[in-house]
Amino acid sequence: MSFRIPLSSASGFGSAHTGSFFWLLQRISAILVLVSSVWLFWLLHLLLHAEKAEVLQFLSAPIHASALSIWFLSTGFHATQGIQVVLEDYVPQAGLKLALTWLSHSVFFILAFSATFNLIRLSLT
Repeated sequence: MSFRIPLSSASGFGSAHTGSFFWLLQRISAILVLVSSVWLFWLLHLLLHAEKAEVLQFLSAPIHASALSIWFLSTGFHATQGIQVVLEDYVPQAGLKLALTWLSHSVFFILAFSATFNLIRLSLT
């Protein structure tokens, strides 16, 4: 009895050389989301009883608009990567996996960039 697996039976299951890069990206985006979420909760607490004009003035500051944009983009990227991992692990059909991955990437891309675009438009007015 041999515990060795022939190479032919292990072929076709994908390469093990690209996962570490995406693992690192997931960790970096998690740190960005965590740090920017702390800032966002501070901002929400600070502006809880503020008037609309005060909120607009606060968000028009470049540092606050930049930090909120970082939160939008990093949260969208982190969610996309998390959904992709779940789809790769639990959806067995290759075509459905590809379609759902494409759909999730598209939805989060549209959400993150439309939120960032509207924030820029809001801060320029």
